[in-house]
Amino acid sequence: MKVSLCLVFAAVILLCHGQVDDSTEISLVKVTELAVKCLRGESKKCVIPSIEDPLQNVVLPDLKDKTALQIKSGNVSVITEAFCSQLDSIVKLQLGALKVEKLFLSPRLEEVDVGGNHISTVLFKEGAEYSTEILDMKNNRLTSLDGFEVLVNLVELRLDSNLLETVDMSLFQSMTKLKRLNLGNNKIATVLTPSSTQLLELDYLKLAGNSINRLDVHNWDFESLTELDLSSNNLVHVESLKERLPSLHQISLANNGWHCVWLDDVLKYFETAYVTVEDSDKECEGLSPSNICCVAEFEANSYEESFTKLDALEKTQKKLQPDLEQKIREFETGQSRKISEVKGMLESLLTTQANYALLTPGGDEQLNKGQFSAIKEKVAIIKATLEEEQKRFQKQKDDNAKIQRKLGFTIVELRNALERETKKVAELQAQFNLLKDHVRSKLEKLSRLSN
Repeated sequence: MKVSLCLVFAAVILLCHGQVDDSTEISLVKVTELAVKCLRGESKKCVIPSIEDPLQNVVLPDLKDKTALQIKSGNVSVITEAFCSQLDSIVKLQLGALKVEKLFLSPRLEEVDVGGNHISTVLFKEGAEYSTEILDMKNNRLTSLDGFEVLVNLVELRLDSNLLETVDMSLFQSMTKLKRLNLGNNKIATVLTPSSTQLLELDYLKLAGNSINRLDVHNWDFESLTELDLSSNNLVHVESLKERLPSLHQISLANNGWHCVWLDDVLKYFETAYVTVEDSDKECEGLSPSNICCVAEFEANSYEESFTKLDALEKTQKKLQPDLEQKIREFETGQSRKISEVKGMLESLLTTQANYALLTPGGDEQLNKGQFSAIKEKVAIIKATLEEEQKRFQKQKDDNAKIQRKLGFTIVELRNALERETKKVAELQAQFNLLKDHVRSKLEKLSRLSN
């Protein structure tokens, strides 16, 4: 009996040792090769909960019947070309928060969402034709868009919340199908468009949340652009905004430093062009001719300099009105003389025609073509002069109106600045009084102690 028990006990020990050895072999395989699988095998989309570096050890499941791949989380620093070569049938790739720093973009992918990673470098396959239509790279660490021009089939591009400082709009010239472009919340200070850039399909452009202080759109050929977001920058005006964006329907302007004269002019244009301002400033340090704040267009280092500039504006405005009235009088005198000349020519023509009719039967039906040609030429000259003078007067009238508006804005801005400084002086005076009372109290206490 004892022998039997010993034999059974020995068998159990051997069996247990065999299980441990098998387990050890399996764990060794896992160290060198990690197989992952889709959460649901029947769907066209493969969802993988997590993957980890080293990526070369990751064995993906069979994806031949899949068109979309989502990896929800993990820790992978580089998405390599070798890894992407396993995605033959995949056209839609979504990577969650994997802490990816470098991304190889496969030409076969049509939709790519890699937002919320740490990507600073994007690698492209040289000479490849890219099929990518939607690329979402928001909330990464891009500082450059070198190489992006190969994405000629893009329809939507999200680059918001990266680290871009300069953007050359001509980079997007090759993206002829691009409809939506988001460059918001970067660190963009400069937007360049060195040559004419045509994006005929572009419908939406966001530049909000940057540090842009100058924007010139005269080289933009964005005839389909309906929505433009320029809010939260350092802009004072936009060159050629009214002329270059004929389809503009919605615009965001809040939280900038617009010059009042420019803003007043462009807001009037928006009213006639049916453009809606979508946002507003809650509080204004400067002026507010509408729901958007602005500042008077003057630079001064002191109150004395400010009032000197104000005085110069007033003198310019006062001088404009008499000059305009004098030019109107000169114009009326000159045109009256020309009209008298035409009247004399007509009277001469009628007299000649009457004499000619007396000498020639039926001559009253014939015209002196030479005289009529001279009159016609004179009338054409007068008409051209009138049109030219009308344009000149209109321009001077507009300039006068702008100076008047600028004068008004400047006066209000100076008054507001004076009120702000007065408030600061009052606050400093109050602080000084508190300090003085505190020192007096300390001195009185010291005096009592010494006594």
